[in-house]
Amino acid sequence: MREILFRGKTKDGNERVEGFFAAKENKSYIVTVDTIDPVKNHEAFICVEVIPETVGQFTGMTDKNGNRIFEGDIIHSFYANCPKNEHIEKVSFFDGSFAAESARGGCYARIAGQGSPKHFARDKSVYMIECEVIGNIHDNPELLKGGEDK
Repeated sequence: MREILFRGKTKDGNERVEGFFAAKENKSYIVTVDTIDPVKNHEAFICVEVIPETVGQFTGMTDKNGNRIFEGDIIHSFYANCPKNEHIEKVSFFDGSFAAESARGGCYARIAGQGSPKHFARDKSVYMIECEVIGNIHDNPELLKGGEDK
């Protein structure tokens, strides 16, 4: 079973929260669980209003450091059997699956796997060895400027 999780930036823009996604009356929320009394093991659901454009789904994968990879993250990826083996890519949801989108734009490569992402090109000879989350499109858009691979 896969974990369904979302992340979004709070309405005041000061932090990111992870949890379930909910929408009501044209507002977006991330619902988290907070322990209100650890002795009695009481928990409460907390609804945090978030900026809708910043909400991204968890891909189910982690980077080389164990950080969760979300839609909208910017990754520094390393490939095998590729003329340029290092790339800066944006994680997107494209054509029914999560994909690594080239910083140059328009070049999508599906990422899949359990744990660490694996990327397979059409001929399956080019594949991602590892990646590292280095930012996201909302807080660090400058990482994609210039659109050049490393």
